[in-house]
Amino acid sequence: MEPKKISLVASSRRDFIESFAYTAAAGCAVVKACTNAVFGALLPEPATGAGYVQLKVENYPELQTNGQTLRLGLCGITGRRPEQRSANTNFFPLLITRSSEGNYWVVDSSCTHNGFLVESQGSVLFCPTHGSRWQHNGTRISGDARVNLKSYKTVFRSDVGSMGELAVEVPRLGYSVILSPVDSAADRLELRFTARQAITYSVMYRESLGEDWLAVQFASSATSTLDQTSFTPTTSDTTARLWVAKPATSGFFAVHTRVTKV
Repeated sequence: MEPKKISLVASSRRDFIESFAYTAAAGCAVVKACTNAVFGALLPEPATGAGYVQLKVENYPELQTNGQTLRLGLCGITGRRPEQRSANTNFFPLLITRSSEGNYWVVDSSCTHNGFLVESQGSVLFCPTHGSRWQHNGTRISGDARVNLKSYKTVFRSDVGSMGELAVEVPRLGYSVILSPVDSAADRLELRFTARQAITYSVMYRESLGEDWLAVQFASSATSTLDQTSFTPTTSDTTARLWVAKPATSGFFAVHTRVTKV
């Protein structure tokens, strides 16, 4: 039986058996910039175009209170405009605001005037560059921007976790993922995957889906030195746990396989 394989946009190689996304998230009402982070394994059937970003409400205080906004950065597919948006993304972060229990407004944080980042400011969304203002649902209020902010479809499942799960459909995302918060004090990320005997595994990284994969060193425990480049299990169908350095920017990790003779 072949191990389950997933492919990312612009990569159909069958030797990538598991992939992970790392990105930024912050409560805009608490901090201005995206200083915290989220991490998650890509789902087994990633989308070829649109994708779903899934968040358990219990993990995000901003999603539990009416009127609070969570800014969620996302890993990009191609291109970058660092003068106006976070590096390594071809679309802006999402602004997710709870309107009532189980109901959320999700909009693109790209100002519809000149494309600068929109922030949450009290009861409105605000572009600090030229002063345009919108309601949390994206409806324009005033300013140089003449149109509403782009909005996204959502699905809420009350039967997932203790407080439900929010799924946001993002066009052009190219993958689907369930994201969980990362301890801000941690300097490593843990990768878990099913490993089989007689297969050698390595870990690859790239900042966006449009860039080449690069091999990275990893460790077999949370505290050991990050000096390993390959891992070969001695038993089959075991859950492998490897640790990698937390990147400074958003990006992707992938587990790469190579069959060895026995």
